[in-house]
Amino acid sequence: MASGKKRSFESFFDNYYPVIFSTAIMVGLWYVGFDVSANNVEKVLDASINFSSILIGFIGVMLGLLISIKDAAIVTLIFSSVQKDTIFKHLKYSIYTGFLTVLSVAALYVHIKNITLTSHILFELWLFFALNLIISSYRIIDLLMYILSNKKIKIERPVGEVMPSNDVEELKKHTGRKRNKS
Repeated sequence: MASGKKRSFESFFDNYYPVIFSTAIMVGLWYVGFDVSANNVEKVLDASINFSSILIGFIGVMLGLLISIKDAAIVTLIFSSVQKDTIFKHLKYSIYTGFLTVLSVAALYVHIKNITLTSHILFELWLFFALNLIISSYRIIDLLMYILSNKKIKIERPVGEVMPSNDVEELKKHTGRKRNKS
């Protein structure tokens, strides 16, 4: 029974640690005075848009690559993993959080000149989404690296096509390279 509770806690923590850590960091930043009225907050927002876009792009490309090479041994392994559903759930969560980060920055830009309750709420939302994006992106990259670095998995290099020797010779003639006689 104790191991069931432990697994339940681990599952809960694995699913919600981006939210837990984001909230804790937000409280710490609020405590030290980081809010919408801080100096150069617009530069931080600009950097947030760039960083969010890069992370969304990276995760999107990673997902696209996994799907496009779905017949490769390592991708078959990932897709047959018991963590397949977890991987896709975490990927979607990171992408959604990235879009929410960018949208919250856009909404905050509209209200940043006049410091009001709305701008404070939008700032806190943006901070939560941005921190959540960073932590959730780390989570998915860490999970994929764990699967890829598993010592039990043997990844073989795919067999490539071999160029016929007469084509090699013709190519060398066109490029001006001489054949090594070793």
